[in-house]
Amino acid sequence: MVLLRQTCGREEASELLRQIKEGCDPGRIRHARSASISEYVEAFELSLRAKECSDGPIDSLVARLNKVFSGCSVNTLAEVNASGIEQWLARQQVERALAAQTRKHYVVHLRQFGTFLVRQELVPKNPFFRSDRH
Repeated sequence: MVLLRQTCGREEASELLRQIKEGCDPGRIRHARSASISEYVEAFELSLRAKECSDGPIDSLVARLNKVFSGCSVNTLAEVNASGIEQWLARQQVERALAAQTRKHYVVHLRQFGTFLVRQELVPKNPFFRSDRH
């Protein structure tokens, strides 16, 4: 704990300690936050293809993820903002006549991607899940 306090603030030290207690590697998470998000989308795509999922749904999922991240100017995991993404989706629904069901598909795809990130120990929790939504 002394080492953590020397290298970062109290809140960051608490977060690092929580990650360690949960079995996460804080160094890996720190690196993941600064790496290109497209790298992780590609890894997610490869993992889906390795499971022998059909090409069409995978292509659609990857295209939607890329469209959201491009539209929200998200280049790294550190830039992910669930509220910002929800606002972008709402604008798409109004401005581009995005169907409600299609919007739900976007949300499902984002949450699937977030679950992949958690399972790969790249983030401590799904960044696309908000506790006030079901």
